[in-house]
Amino acid sequence: MRPSQVLQAISGLMAAMFVVLISSTVVATPMPQIMADLGGTNTEYTWVLVAAFLTMTVTTPVWGKLSDIFNRKALLQIALAIFTLATVAAGFAGYIGGDSHDGGATWLIGWRFVQAVGTGGLMALGQVVIADIISPRERGKYMGIMGAVMAVGQIAGPLLGGVIADTWGWEWCFFVCVPIAVVAFVMMQATLHVTTRPRPVRVDFLGIGFVVASIGLFLIWIFFGGKPADGGFEWNSALSFLIAGAGVFFAAAAIVIEFRAKASEPAAPGQPRPVKIDLVGAAFIVSGIALILIWISLGGKPDAGGFAWDSPASLTMVGVGALLTLGAIVTQFVVAEPIIPLRLFAQRTFALASIASVSVGVTMFGTSVFLAQYLQYARGFTPTDAGLATIPMVIGSMAGAIGVGQAISRTGKWKVFVILGAAILTAGLAGMSTIHYDTNIWAVWGYMFLLGLGSGVLMQNLVLVTQNSLPPTMLGSGSGAITFFRSLGGTVGVTVLGSILGTQVGDKIKTGLEELVAKIDPTLGVPQLLAENPDCADSLQQMQSGSLPDVAALCEPVRTVVESGYGDSIAHLFLLVVPLAIVTLICTIFLPNKPLSRKTASQQIEEELGAELAALEPAERGGEGFRELVESGAITLPDGQPTRRSRRHGGE
Repeated sequence: MRPSQVLQAISGLMAAMFVVLISSTVVATPMPQIMADLGGTNTEYTWVLVAAFLTMTVTTPVWGKLSDIFNRKALLQIALAIFTLATVAAGFAGYIGGDSHDGGATWLIGWRFVQAVGTGGLMALGQVVIADIISPRERGKYMGIMGAVMAVGQIAGPLLGGVIADTWGWEWCFFVCVPIAVVAFVMMQATLHVTTRPRPVRVDFLGIGFVVASIGLFLIWIFFGGKPADGGFEWNSALSFLIAGAGVFFAAAAIVIEFRAKASEPAAPGQPRPVKIDLVGAAFIVSGIALILIWISLGGKPDAGGFAWDSPASLTMVGVGALLTLGAIVTQFVVAEPIIPLRLFAQRTFALASIASVSVGVTMFGTSVFLAQYLQYARGFTPTDAGLATIPMVIGSMAGAIGVGQAISRTGKWKVFVILGAAILTAGLAGMSTIHYDTNIWAVWGYMFLLGLGSGVLMQNLVLVTQNSLPPTMLGSGSGAITFFRSLGGTVGVTVLGSILGTQVGDKIKTGLEELVAKIDPTLGVPQLLAENPDCADSLQQMQSGSLPDVAALCEPVRTVVESGYGDSIAHLFLLVVPLAIVTLICTIFLPNKPLSRKTASQQIEEELGAELAALEPAERGGEGFRELVESGAITLPDGQPTRRSRRHGGE
């Protein structure tokens, strides 16, 4: 395909990715206002954030596997439709419950879960579809263009969100995606042409029933255990043991059924082998990872709707999550069509890229979240100014994605660029670990540019290298797994780093304020701070409330303590991420330097199928392969029946 044809083919895909990014970031700026209008609690605000990461992460590998079985274009359109409808539905949260908006926050959280299902599909399938129509050698420059489109969405979203919320109302931040989504859907239908290879599918309804029963019982056990006063039961009661035991029994029964069904039905000659969708494994993966992510997200936060780490709810959740995850691993070993083929980890490229993707996910998602806090709480920027201040990082990401993508396509060499990207990322994180609240902003922007440059190089090209090493029939599963590990790293990273930040910031601000009020004015008998700055009384009262401070409204001495506490604590977070960047660098060094193929995934599959048919069909039709089977004794003919070759040559 000519470059113009390729761009035309992926134009709808780029529009769809732009819809996802713009719709996800446009609500970031007005989200505090949204939750305040809905009367949301701190717990509900936490769930709004957790829902987006959670569902996207756990559904990504499932979408990837489905793309190996079904029409990828249709799956893309389904994912876009799910995302758009859920986003619009979330926008109606302000109309729930009348003037009091009672239940509006719950409505928003529920549709955020559904919205992220579509996000996971678009993120997983976009790269697979590109691999279908563009060879690895040429793929770099087009994935770079895709990265640039995503960067524009990241820049425009927060700015557009503030303008829309102030002008039309925050509901329109959800509705603004509809026209773009409709255009993207039509463009994909008109321009994107993906080869379809239908395969017969079998669904294990009995296994699904066992999994649903198992997960349902475990959820009942978690939410009602230890709550006899609320209609539940004690953890050590007979009913508790009965429910938990039944859940384990059904989970084990589901695994046994999967093991017995491992031998798939044989295919008819010349027909594709029937595919059994591993819905049991998918359910185990989704539920197990979801419980562990919820445990990480809410653990240690009893005041924010969570629970203490050593509470029964915490121990139960992590135990059940670990059990379901173990069931998922066992299932992936025994089924014929696993969601995440574990045998891929025996391939060095896939294993190293997966580890590197976890580290990149922590760096990408974690640093972006806490960088915004640094700019607002340590530098005193407004949300809009903080969004503008991240432009150097976005420019670096665009430069890395587009520039390196073009260079890889021209030279065919990728390893030196990937290693260089990991080194730049490490340097950027090391630089960010030295910042304070009063560090020269140009130095901060320089470190941010390095962060963006390194992330831009690694994010797309780790997927490219992995796809180049995967069998074409496992492209969806492998690509989905890489995206899954990157999202998983980001989700866990944001949660763990957030917990560390909350503890450190609280301690530093508390210590700083105690030092401020320690000196007493001998004449007035009050802290010298209040004697010299009477307006600091309101600032001290605001800090004692426990809510996030309005930095601009604080008096100068208190403001300095807050900015210093946030600046030093966030710098420490960047320091903690440096070892992960070093792990990424080591992984990229040991990646096998396999040349990039010039064939698309579709061409590789056609060649494989063509080779199989060339070996199979002549044997079925009595040709050369048939004669060889007869001569080798694999097939015995009745006496006197000649082969086609003997008939053709007169019995020679």
